[in-house]
Amino acid sequence: MAAKEAYYSGNPILTDDEFDRLEADLLSMGSDVPYIVGADDRKAKYSHPSPMLSLAKYQASLDGTPPTESATAWMNKIGHHSFEITPKYDGNAANCIYIDGKLSQVLTRGNGTKGRDITDKVKHNLPDAIGFDGTVEVRGEVVIKVSTFNAKYANFKNPRNYVAGVLNRDENPSEVIADLDFIPLEVRLHKDGQFIYLNPRIPGFVHAPYIFYSGPQAFEMAYQNMVEYRRTSEYQLDGFVIKAPEMLRAELGENSHDPNWAVAIKFPPKEAITTIKSISWQYGKSGAVTPVAVMESVDLDGSTVSRAALFNYTYLKNMGAYPGAQVAIAKSGDIIPQILRVISPGNEAEFEHPSHCKCGSELVLSGVHLMCENENCIMNEWHKFYQGVAWLDLDGVGGSMIKQLFAAGYRSGLDLLNPTKFNKEILLEKGFKDGKILANMLEQISRITEITPREILMIMAFRNMGSTTSKQIGNFLSGVDYSFHGLEKSVVSGFGPGEAKRLAYESAVAEISNYIKVVLPEAISAESISFEMTGSPKAAGFKTKQEFIQSAKAKGYHHTGLKDAKVLFTDDLNSASSKMEEARKRGIRIISYSDIYEG
Repeated sequence: MAAKEAYYSGNPILTDDEFDRLEADLLSMGSDVPYIVGADDRKAKYSHPSPMLSLAKYQASLDGTPPTESATAWMNKIGHHSFEITPKYDGNAANCIYIDGKLSQVLTRGNGTKGRDITDKVKHNLPDAIGFDGTVEVRGEVVIKVSTFNAKYANFKNPRNYVAGVLNRDENPSEVIADLDFIPLEVRLHKDGQFIYLNPRIPGFVHAPYIFYSGPQAFEMAYQNMVEYRRTSEYQLDGFVIKAPEMLRAELGENSHDPNWAVAIKFPPKEAITTIKSISWQYGKSGAVTPVAVMESVDLDGSTVSRAALFNYTYLKNMGAYPGAQVAIAKSGDIIPQILRVISPGNEAEFEHPSHCKCGSELVLSGVHLMCENENCIMNEWHKFYQGVAWLDLDGVGGSMIKQLFAAGYRSGLDLLNPTKFNKEILLEKGFKDGKILANMLEQISRITEITPREILMIMAFRNMGSTTSKQIGNFLSGVDYSFHGLEKSVVSGFGPGEAKRLAYESAVAEISNYIKVVLPEAISAESISFEMTGSPKAAGFKTKQEFIQSAKAKGYHHTGLKDAKVLFTDDLNSASSKMEEARKRGIRIISYSDIYEG
């Protein structure tokens, strides 16, 4: 999060592939951190009424070719003839919260759950009151006109970074704050524990000046329209957003990372030309040793870039990306720098790759990677420990603290949950400084009173085991329903009775259960019926969907996704929603919510 925080505070340090590899590691363990857009800092302590998620993205190619196939497939999946198309402002996301019609607070996105208060920096641009009772979230982007930026603040790298700096400073002159605009893009009205979507064009706001509608068949025309609009836009844009109609959004819902009813289309990334000076090497938890290009520093869309990923040894050789090579680079997803192509190769004759790992073991070429095959490699131990501690999701415990714990001799994230191994007295003896940081870490760990088999497996950081695999193995070890279908055999093997991975897991459970409760997953009976939901169960007498799920559970049902469902509950048997259409295609039984009383 430190790298993300620096980027979103207007002082980007996202200039090398450590960030890329960290995100890849976090994704492999099922972490949500790669999906967070914003800085998870200590001032981000105010809760959003509902999570502020990022958007799924489809990137145009460098030559300007739009992502037509991906975008039209998404639109066809939604199954509607018309979609709202709005600019994607390259600004800073914010949430204006109104309570009973009056402005209460404005928050940054933060970590998506909590943000920092920026009310004083934005309220000049907002109406003091709106005509709605209850809690209303008006979400949008804090931006600055390009003309204003060029005239007054051109010494900063770009408008987005400048605005981020203003929002993160404690004090700003009134004339600086006056230059910021807030553009609303989404409105949520909360009622009865849920929310409905409203038209964002609420009186009193500065509104998105360009909105039009398009269907799947006209995507490329919509793309070209937005490319043309970008040239005349008052504000900096980095793409546009396709949104399903408001009437469908509640039904389409959200997943843990992004709304299902919207997707971002990103314009082509900008590129720069530079020269590779040398190659450094990184040692990963899988044993792979990967090259990193160290380049002459160059400005790339507002960031000073000096390092870029080369992915693997074979990729480096095939590209000719040796020292001395002139290369074109761009930011993948507008953040992570990568080499697009080699303009002129470097000198292969003067290049040597490392022959041994930092642990002393000889490196071998396995497939496309240089590999260390030593299972006890200290670098492998470090990455496993880092993954295990990261999975505990301790706020304020970042890379430097994890390094300090590793240096102090800790080798498993589970050790942090054992009070006989991990307490204040022991940490002070190991050289840790007494103070708020240490107290915060110990306080957060003390709140962990339960743990599941899936979490234990993830903290143990078995090689190549992700969130889905750990859940199924956890179910298998707990004696409840599981499926290894589609999972890598080498990852799920070794957990049979008496086998090494199982013995290690059982030993960990035996130890940790002395200090916190191990909560086993519930078995699903053979007679239990899987189901999915669409629409709202309120008309059938249920206040929330969760209340319906609990009632259904008592009657022998268990909630799954549509893919595994035998029954789809709905509030409208005649609905033409995407879930209903998919259920009809799959032959899934469709019944109303009220029928739960009869079954």
